[in-house]
Amino acid sequence: MDLINTSRLHETNKQFKNKNEATKLHWRTFFNNFGPFTSIIFSMLMYLIFSKNDFNGTPFLRFVGVLFPSLYSSMEYFLLLFDSWRSDHRVLLSLHGVLYLLLNTILFMFSFVTIISTIAFTASKWNDNDDPATFTMAIPSFFVSFAYLLSISCDFSAKSVLSIGMSTNVPIDLLILLIPIIGTILLIEKSRYHFYFFIVPAILIPVRSLKERYFVSGKSSLSVAPWRTMVFVFMLILGVFVYAFLAYGSVEILYQYLCSFNKPPSQLGNE
Repeated sequence: MDLINTSRLHETNKQFKNKNEATKLHWRTFFNNFGPFTSIIFSMLMYLIFSKNDFNGTPFLRFVGVLFPSLYSSMEYFLLLFDSWRSDHRVLLSLHGVLYLLLNTILFMFSFVTIISTIAFTASKWNDNDDPATFTMAIPSFFVSFAYLLSISCDFSAKSVLSIGMSTNVPIDLLILLIPIIGTILLIEKSRYHFYFFIVPAILIPVRSLKERYFVSGKSSLSVAPWRTMVFVFMLILGVFVYAFLAYGSVEILYQYLCSFNKPPSQLGNE
């Protein structure tokens, strides 16, 4: 009798665990599918509705303008770190384990820089004419696109950690990654077409997610082929470079903001 009760209890616990895992997977899928689109579109609406003077005079508007993209990207990095902590890779003492530790350090750095950048962008005065477009479209578009690509490229349940999928997805992934950078270059060059480049990732990300849902390609046996690994390494190196630049800019903004408290009122009024 005790053996039967123990078996039933074990089966009940297993069913409960499977139900919880299914709920978590459903929530994660919903977050990955709609989080990027919502974050990018909301920031763009802020840019279209409010003027430079509105942002410059209201810190709360600046905060809301960058909040959702920053929140989405930082949550993605924390979720990846949580997944990696639950995986078996952290116990490895080989070169693979060292690379795993390096990847986790990079993910933590990305999340930390995202949070610091949000504070810095809120504290900064958006005096330049291009500042609203930079802070509500260019940077959020990259934040969201890069975090999304990492979330679908890292699979800590696999032995290789890296899982890019079928080759048909890679061109879309490269477009999602590179188009915000091209849009930023056009913004710097004062091109009037920069807006369209920032909205493209908001369209491509749901398209890619729907493609994976309704035209499931599965994981190929070549998911860690050298060229796929090169794509991931290129993406990671580019991300480190961009986030290092953002970290430097954020520290400089915060330093100037803190130094402004020591300036006399007459000097502040002239700025």
